[in-house]
Amino acid sequence: MMKKLLYFALTVILFVACQKEYLVPAREVPAWLKERIAADEKAIQENPKTMNSYGAWMRYEFRGKMYYEYLNALSSRFPNIYNEQGQEIDPFEGAHQGYWDGRCCGRYIWKAPGYSGIQ
Repeated sequence: MMKKLLYFALTVILFVACQKEYLVPAREVPAWLKERIAADEKAIQENPKTMNSYGAWMRYEFRGKMYYEYLNALSSRFPNIYNEQGQEIDPFEGAHQGYWDGRCCGRYIWKAPGYSGIQ
């Protein structure tokens, strides 16, 4: 019985430790995004069934710059994409054409409690 508990505890510890490895360190998250995440967390705390409870923020690299996407499985639209200054960009026009095919190196910044990772 103790062996089973030990294996279970080790599995949980490894899962939690591995899960945190791909999160972007807080020092690399822009101030505007920290504010958005804090607002999402407050909304979730006030109403756990809000749509915010199923979202996540990811960071991607595209043409040498960082971009941030808000993902939410309950949303029927493409993810909102923001540049490093927090301005929403249009991936179908101008310098951002090819974003969907050219982005790389996706890493999670924050995941809400209900986020499933299915998009």
